[in-house]
Amino acid sequence: MWIGASLALASPELELERGRVAVSLEQYDQARDHALSALRQAPGLGEAHQLYVDATTSAGLGSRGLQELVAYDVQTPPWFATTFELSVALEAGDWKASRDLTEQVLMSWPDRPDLLMELWSSDHKKIAKLRDRLVEAWVKPKALETSSLEAIYRLYRLLREANSPHLPEVIQVLVEQGEPEPPARGRFDRIQRSEIALQMSKDQLPALPWGYPSELVDVVERLARIWEMAGRTRHSAMAYQQLQRLTDDPAAWAGEAEAWLASGELERALRAADDGVAHATRPRAIDLMAVNDDLQRASLSRSLLVRAQIHEARSYPQEALADLALANILAREHLDDKLGERLAKLSRSLAPMVEASYRGRDPVATAMSAARRVSDSDLDEALEHIDAALFLTAAITRGGGRAADQPEIYGSLFAPILFTRAELQLAQGRIEAARTDVVIATLLTGRSQPWWWRLRGEIQEKNGEYDAAFASYAIARGLGIPDLDEGLQRTYVGLGSWKAAAIQVGGLPPDEPAPPPGADRPVVAAAPAPRGKRPSTAPSLGRPFPDFAVETDAGTLTTGALRGRALIITFWSSDCEECLQMLASFGSVARQLRKESRDTVLIGVSLDEDAADFAGVFRLGQRWGELVHAPGLGPRLGITRLPTTWIVDRSGVSRYYIDHWFSAEELERYVRDVE
Repeated sequence: MWIGASLALASPELELERGRVAVSLEQYDQARDHALSALRQAPGLGEAHQLYVDATTSAGLGSRGLQELVAYDVQTPPWFATTFELSVALEAGDWKASRDLTEQVLMSWPDRPDLLMELWSSDHKKIAKLRDRLVEAWVKPKALETSSLEAIYRLYRLLREANSPHLPEVIQVLVEQGEPEPPARGRFDRIQRSEIALQMSKDQLPALPWGYPSELVDVVERLARIWEMAGRTRHSAMAYQQLQRLTDDPAAWAGEAEAWLASGELERALRAADDGVAHATRPRAIDLMAVNDDLQRASLSRSLLVRAQIHEARSYPQEALADLALANILAREHLDDKLGERLAKLSRSLAPMVEASYRGRDPVATAMSAARRVSDSDLDEALEHIDAALFLTAAITRGGGRAADQPEIYGSLFAPILFTRAELQLAQGRIEAARTDVVIATLLTGRSQPWWWRLRGEIQEKNGEYDAAFASYAIARGLGIPDLDEGLQRTYVGLGSWKAAAIQVGGLPPDEPAPPPGADRPVVAAAPAPRGKRPSTAPSLGRPFPDFAVETDAGTLTTGALRGRALIITFWSSDCEECLQMLASFGSVARQLRKESRDTVLIGVSLDEDAADFAGVFRLGQRWGELVHAPGLGPRLGITRLPTTWIVDRSGVSRYYIDHWFSAEELERYVRDVE
């Protein structure tokens, strides 16, 4: 790893540049540390706050329940408006405007070559010549000798993104100034990663090369597929073990388990599968609260499925059936029909025997009652009863085979059992096991169960994961759990008011009055960004929302013309049920606010590729707000998940960004806040 925490404390500007380089190398935990260091020295520095958000969300973390814990409003940098105009001019192919704006950037911010990174997105021949002349001027020995360390870092990032042949010259200057030597290459594309995997497959046991974590995961997965066809599954397992030392991706452990299972080494496979489940449920390196739900479901279901196969191979159908059922519900599809058939056959003889131990009309309830009776005297026996209840529930759902039809119903069957087991595991000090159960229960039934959040907070605090514990306690408090203030104060690691951050993360506790508008208002965290470069036209918190124009039946709708009004901009598609529910309820909020003489507009932007799909919704939803069809806006504004909502204040500044379903009550609170 190149960027490290061992670097001495530097100026806020240098910490920013080190952090930005760390983000480009997917070293998100280190980038976050650099951002916090900059914020501690310059608490109002909006760029450091934005880096903190980018470092967290670029790791693939979701913003459901994850809100920013550093309570500062983001200040718009002085160069933002000029560089935004430059990106628009480049997109339009306006050579003269692009040249003039480039000269303005060079004159106003001569030590910020990174601000001109958008020049490399253009295919215009004159722009290509312009950027070549700029690079030649920047890398001259005299220019490099007189540049500050911050400027050289910025130039390094620029040349790396552009795959410039001058990159070694800049690296040499960094090394001469005592900085660690950075990698001298950009990212490998899909074809290059395939070629690397093919080349590595010819070696007996190759060592993984240096690479970005996402690259290494992809290369090892490709390598494992090649070796599986060649029968070299033991080598695949060893490659996954190397991967575990270089990334915290749960795939590294699930893949190892699959490889050991294929080679028949069941004990090793079971250890790796258990580790895969644990890594899929624990916070990752910089996770403040929880990973992206979809990614977490996928990681968990993969690890649970392979563990079910291992249990089945070891002739433990009771454990296998429970894992398979949970894997199916989390994946919301039947993962392995053949395995399900085998397990169902094995369980037919076992289920009556287990049921016989719990006589009555409801053997699951009887098993749970037995667990509660002995929980104070014999925890091990209580856990045996809980496991029996879990198995019987899995048998009722036919190994989870029917869970894809009604996952919420089957989730409500499993979740109470898992929650009870988690409490017992925690009482025995089995923190990882308790964490696994409570995370799976939360994923099965949603995030509205307050006591589960409180339990998650206790688990995370005991593990020293204070960021995550604070978020869990805040959500539990907002959902009505009393007496959590001490826990919130113990675990808060932000730089502003813990009370303001707790309200932002979990909402106001019941019956507590809202704070006055603008008082200790933290900024909501950005949504997950895809790995790689975000579009230059993507909005950012605390900065002016990019103008856009959309043609409608009533004429051209432009956000610029709506300046002076509060905007609710929601991106949706016709096949997203949550989106349509939100649009209907948000429309009611906007109408209510207008009745109070609060000028608020809801803009629902359809990203449907087929205009006919949009038209069907438009006929039903014209009362909701301004519904427009603009699929091209999604890529331009960096929209990666639906529904996604931006809330823009009257001056046109982006104040809130939520990339998931949320309630009309929350929306109303956010809109009133920005006014």
